[in-house]
Amino acid sequence: MTEREQDSLLREALRRVEPPEGFANRVLERLPAESSPGTPGVVKGSRPRSWFEFPWFVFPKMGWSPAMAAILVACLGAGSWEYAEWRDRRLRAERARDELIQALEITSAKVQETKARLLRPSKGGVL
Repeated sequence: MTEREQDSLLREALRRVEPPEGFANRVLERLPAESSPGTPGVVKGSRPRSWFEFPWFVFPKMGWSPAMAAILVACLGAGSWEYAEWRDRRLRAERARDELIQALEITSAKVQETKARLLRPSKGGVL
């Protein structure tokens, strides 16, 4: 099938079609009888849309608030505990690094001292 044939099929499928006779009346009969005066399209008893409502989520009133607060407290507690553990591991690693540097400095000093003793001219010495 060529691109032109696809285009013509698509145009045919999407062409405007007039609704059947009496369609508008049947739709209007299905609407609720009571609507608010002065606000077309708003059904009486329905609540207006607020900024809490999004197409994918409707913000709950107050029923979930205690559960959300408990989850928030649990997450904050777990996060602070994890941060404290991470900080302690980091401090231990820094302390171990400092001790290793100090041990290497002491070892280097002892090696230099031993080397100086060995290379020093001595009476009847080995070297």
